[in-house]
Amino acid sequence: MPNDLSAAPGTVNRGAFVRRGRRLLVAAALLVGTAVPTLAAADTASASGLYDCGSGVDAGSGNTWGWGACSGRGTFALRLNCTYGQNRTSSPVIVNGGRTRTDVQCPLGTTIRNTQINILN
Repeated sequence: MPNDLSAAPGTVNRGAFVRRGRRLLVAAALLVGTAVPTLAAADTASASGLYDCGSGVDAGSGNTWGWGACSGRGTFALRLNCTYGQNRTSSPVIVNGGRTRTDVQCPLGTTIRNTQINILN
């Protein structure tokens, strides 16, 4: 089977080349789009004295418990966006050196759609 980039020996099928290039650009844009919020949060965190902030879903929780943690000095809150428009936010968490973690649960009958760290100061 001939290579889809080659129409004949020594020539290039430009249409296939352009399509493959477009696919690569779309894939790269999707990857960058998912990384941008993380990078923005990291910049905000470092300006406040917090760094290495992260959040996610607790393993084995049935997708109902979320966690958030930061290192450094400052205050943050964990926000869960749950299904059916339900949201939960932790109390402010004060970090005074080291790494501090908090956990929050979505309301009964809902699951986590996404998690985020809100830097308070």
